[in-house]
Amino acid sequence: MCRLLSVGVITQTSKQDYLRILWEALIRQSCIGPFEIILFSEEGVTWPRELEKRYTVQQFTYKKPFNIGSIRNDILKAAKSKYLLFVDDDIAIGPRHLEILLSITQTRHPAILSGLSYHAFRKPKEFLQLYLRTPWKQLIEMLGRRDSYSQRIGRYRYSSSEVKNKMTKNYRWLGVIGRNMMVDREVALLSQFMEMETMGFEDVEFAYRQQRLGRKIMLPNIVNLACLHVFHDAAESKIQDYAQTFDALVATRRLPCSSRKWFFPN
Repeated sequence: MCRLLSVGVITQTSKQDYLRILWEALIRQSCIGPFEIILFSEEGVTWPRELEKRYTVQQFTYKKPFNIGSIRNDILKAAKSKYLLFVDDDIAIGPRHLEILLSITQTRHPAILSGLSYHAFRKPKEFLQLYLRTPWKQLIEMLGRRDSYSQRIGRYRYSSSEVKNKMTKNYRWLGVIGRNMMVDREVALLSQFMEMETMGFEDVEFAYRQQRLGRKIMLPNIVNLACLHVFHDAAESKIQDYAQTFDALVATRRLPCSSRKWFFPN
């Protein structure tokens, strides 16, 4: 059983038709066999009921302001499938959903979590066409590259061989495409996992906040996560802050010192 997990995407009734078409295209190309949709939405938002004739749909609602406690157990249940295909815009992959992402990483099941709709609500027509004409595996390979309308789908670059290699192995791989990427530390520290010449260790600071949040919400300490991000044209002072935080994580044995040459290649 494949599952599509969506958190907080549908917030306006007017978006339903677009999302239905978008998701059907994704479902059709990504999974053969039974497909289950796990939908989390704001209270009062309805799901296009005709999809229930073709797929198993579970819908959970939450009230504003968003409260992770109200749906956390449902999310953890959804995370037990072999693959999770997470469709969301990058706004919803922000701090208020960080607890959800942390909860999912606690499972011991292989999972792929991809926020591919980085531009879904910015250029919906172009993005929909991209989904309709592009096989799922090619979409994965395109993450971070330029598409036909000169916008990024994500911020991360992979070679095709690396992507296929990762998809065929049972890594617990969590990729949040749009803002941050979280992966098992052992995987992140493999020198060939990323095209490191274009990557930097971002937000060791962010990883540190994850550690603190993990304790705050009574989850196991997240010592096996690293966050990778492209530096772009980050200010020198910001890079220095990252370096200092990196040193602090090394000092507390949260990261191995040998990873510095990968995260700070210059």
